[in-house]
Amino acid sequence: MRFLIAIIFSIFSLNSIAEEVIFEGMPVTRITINEGKSNKAILTLAQKIENKVKIVKEGDKYYWASRNMLELVPINSGLYVTYVAVTGAGYIRTLPLLRALVPYTDSKLSCENSLDNLLYFEHIVYQMGSITYYGC
Repeated sequence: MRFLIAIIFSIFSLNSIAEEVIFEGMPVTRITINEGKSNKAILTLAQKIENKVKIVKEGDKYYWASRNMLELVPINSGLYVTYVAVTGAGYIRTLPLLRALVPYTDSKLSCENSLDNLLYFEHIVYQMGSITYYGC
């Protein structure tokens, strides 16, 4: 009986590890580089929503929630925090002090169509090229 209670308790304990949102951002522009060619695009609202970035923390580990929950390693450097994917698939560089001043909300795109208030960039290695999103 005690064994059964211990198993039930451990199952509920594992489920109680909360996912903490560390960073969310909405991209404004995308730069694609592939085979020596580059393309810069200002994103539509639908593209911005589709390509939102989200970083979460579960326990002591960080994850790129918007990219299939890839595990990330945070690196603090002055004003910036860079979250590097352990697979080498890319990274996100954030400005957390400025994020505290300009909170992210889905309903308010605080830097819509503006490149003056960028708070992050997300760099993704894609085939033999890369995709970089800049946003707030």
